[in-house]
Amino acid sequence: MKNIDFFLNDFAPITTSMAFFEVDAKSFSENVFRRLRKINDDWNFPWEVEVNRVNGDFECKLQALLPLSNQYNNFLITSTKSGWVLYLSNNFINGTDVHSQPSYFSREWRIRNLSLVMVEDVPSKKPGSFQFVLRDGTSGSLKTRSVVAHKESRWEFEEYGDPLPFELLDKYKSRKIKDRLDSEMMEFYCKHFGISLFDTDFYAGEAWLIKTYPLPQAKYMNNFPNR
Repeated sequence: MKNIDFFLNDFAPITTSMAFFEVDAKSFSENVFRRLRKINDDWNFPWEVEVNRVNGDFECKLQALLPLSNQYNNFLITSTKSGWVLYLSNNFINGTDVHSQPSYFSREWRIRNLSLVMVEDVPSKKPGSFQFVLRDGTSGSLKTRSVVAHKESRWEFEEYGDPLPFELLDKYKSRKIKDRLDSEMMEFYCKHFGISLFDTDFYAGEAWLIKTYPLPQAKYMNNFPNR
């Protein structure tokens, strides 16, 4: 069922920063688990990395990420009704890291990654940011296409790499920068990869929760901010 508010409001910021990978969910979860365990061992952290199956609908899977933290210590990997898996983490400040880790995964494991940021602009409260990033590491070197409309002190628009055939290039010329990339365009772009972005039923199938343990100074939130 399509439910835009579910993603852009109800479960934000977890569902406003999303990373998709074109890979089998089980093998991807195993690779992420091994990577986190190696980091854990290299730093001699006094805890174990855990991985567990998660059952239920998409909302149940998201609830498994609780408690949210100001760090990154819980990671959800879920199958979808396509050849892509969704990767999320439990950071309540910025949501999932959609740049550094996905870039590493895509390059090292030679897979494609689609990273999205979809933060609506709320004047005087929350600056908007829409980011569409496709990374292709299948050749062993990383090829990237990114389109970003982002507000800090002012709105800025950036693009990098070769445009994809389906992109709405005329929209990038809109007078208002915030109109050059929005949730409707993101949904349209995702359809070209077989991703039904705002359909909660799309995120069906097997899922895994990988849990590490945050450092002692971590702060927690037992609920999603808008729930």
